[in-house]
Amino acid sequence: MLAFEVGKVLESNGDKVSFLGSFNLPPHIKSRMHQLDWKERLLHLSYFLDLMTEAHARKLAAELQGATREQAMAKVMEDADQNRLFELALSPEALNKWATLAFALQSMAIDYDRSGSSTSMDVFYCISLAVVASSKKQWRNEHLRKWVDIARSEPRFHEVGGAHYTMLGPEHVFNFQKTLRAALDARGI
Repeated sequence: MLAFEVGKVLESNGDKVSFLGSFNLPPHIKSRMHQLDWKERLLHLSYFLDLMTEAHARKLAAELQGATREQAMAKVMEDADQNRLFELALSPEALNKWATLAFALQSMAIDYDRSGSSTSMDVFYCISLAVVASSKKQWRNEHLRKWVDIARSEPRFHEVGGAHYTMLGPEHVFNFQKTLRAALDARGI
């Protein structure tokens, strides 16, 4: 969202934007942002940081319906990989700050309606969140493909390893950077 808006401003000022990329996000995210509350952000952050698996976070989402922030935090801290919490120096207070920041960033998109267009778009895609699409193919064809309506040239799609919250993790980052470099090279950058 931010990169797209900055790209539009640069282009409107006469600058050339040779590369604009989306990392596994469709052009329209408003409806999804309305579905996420602070507890969902906390749980997403928990599996993004490898404190627990995505499956366990989904299980907790059901268990924590109606829970307060404090109750949700206590349960996450109880269920989290304690070694990983130590590695990241995450206390309940620190994790609360990160979850609150993530929620605030997401809240910017609640009323955001994408408008305008960009010269080009490179979309890096991987396995989506399970609640959004049942397969990578469905994710690309039904959600990410909508970039065709925003870019003034045909979007370029680049499949990368991992899932939405792990595509830049240690297991996948090396191959991701190779794909990103190839995309930049293809754009003459």
